[in-house]
Amino acid sequence: MIKKIFIFDTSWVFISQVITIAAGFLISVILGKFFGAATFGLFTMTLTIYTVASLVGEIGVPTAIVKYVAEFKEDKDKLNIFVSCGVINSAVFGAIVGSILFVFSGVLASIFNMSELTELIRIIAFALPFLVVNDTLLGLLNGLREMKAYSFRNIIRAILLIGFVILFIYFGLGIKGAVLALLFSEIGTLFLLIFISRNYFNFIIQDYVKTTKEIVKFGSQLFLANAIYMVNIYTDTLLVGYFLTDKDVGIYAIAIAFSKSFLVIPGAISTVVYPVISEYNNKGQYKAIEVLINKSIKYSLVILSTLGILIIFFSEDIILLLFKPEFLLAITPLTILISGMIFFGAVSSVGTAFSGIGRPDLNFKLNIPVLFVNLGIDVVLIPIFGITGAAIGTAISLLLLTILSIIAFKRLLNVKIDILWHTKITATIVLVIVTFFVFKNDVNSYLLSGILFGIYIMTVIKFLFTKKDIEYFRGVIKEVFQKIFLKYKR
Repeated sequence: MIKKIFIFDTSWVFISQVITIAAGFLISVILGKFFGAATFGLFTMTLTIYTVASLVGEIGVPTAIVKYVAEFKEDKDKLNIFVSCGVINSAVFGAIVGSILFVFSGVLASIFNMSELTELIRIIAFALPFLVVNDTLLGLLNGLREMKAYSFRNIIRAILLIGFVILFIYFGLGIKGAVLALLFSEIGTLFLLIFISRNYFNFIIQDYVKTTKEIVKFGSQLFLANAIYMVNIYTDTLLVGYFLTDKDVGIYAIAIAFSKSFLVIPGAISTVVYPVISEYNNKGQYKAIEVLINKSIKYSLVILSTLGILIIFFSEDIILLLFKPEFLLAITPLTILISGMIFFGAVSSVGTAFSGIGRPDLNFKLNIPVLFVNLGIDVVLIPIFGITGAAIGTAISLLLLTILSIIAFKRLLNVKIDILWHTKITATIVLVIVTFFVFKNDVNSYLLSGILFGIYIMTVIKFLFTKKDIEYFRGVIKEVFQKIFLKYKR
């Protein structure tokens, strides 16, 4: 079962998230390359406000729908009731939050001392209801574990987004065109999801008040957890916008873009893991949950650390290739953020486990102390060290959340994490990165990078991976290629 999940469901979600991240990164390159850091900073602030507002508009409904659909996928009547109710409430809540965002757009722009934000915020206010309904319909597909349909939506949205961005910029709309692309891509995606979802549920209005109370009760717990998490994630960007300039926001956004790409793999895994753990928990298969969590964290850490080391080694070349020289200031915060994201990303691959066992409140409780630590460090360090201070605060908060999550896994799920193994790989990662920065000015950087990367890979394979791990990876790769071959052969 576990191998099947990772090969089929996770691969579909992974591909869609890679395309989504690639589209977002391409937009960053276009705006950064042709308009500069200041304009890109405006877009980043708009997107940050849009993301936070969407969380408020959803109030946990889409994630709640995943849980209820996973539980009632054999009961078509209940599934129809919950999904229909979720769609109605999403449209209503999204419209309310969008209206509030539109009214207070000028206030938000003045807080960040960016007058150009007013018009951009008003555009995303119209996009908000579409985004919230889309996420709820995605919850239906996720709960049913229809990952092909789920992934297809993400791919189409990414294509629409990058297509509209290029089109509107071509016609001279500039940054306004990039934000308009968010609106039009959500509208187009909604029509696609309606077409797909009609095969999986029938829209009915029944027991609306009762069902709404149940969804909101569970969803509100998820909302509080996600709200704290989201504020924690975007605190650095918001405070950089408050203390510094739009140019600083743009430069820091490049470091953020690179670091967030590390959530693609764990994001794909967690999307699949959520309904699976919910199913295992309902059947009392707790040992299977432990195995799933351990494998997800272990393999995610190896993959993320490998990618992280490569990006850190070649960050200067990558930035000069894709952006203007002014973005080289992103290298230091990029290194700090990636170092924290490697470990956080590994644990976030199973971050939905608490919701899967019916304890979404734990995510909220874990994120509260992390939020205050992040806020405190950012407020102190950003005025002194600029965007580097923001990166330090975020990295420390991510590491703290990682530690707290591991402790919670142990106490609540009795999941035994191999601390010695994780200590060894952590020490190896730190040693390789520190060695690179110590000697990079004295030794040819490409030669040094090749040697250190080779040492890291050999260490992982020789001393940190067991024969079972290697056999498992070989089996997964073999089956993936077989599936691809059979697909195209047909």
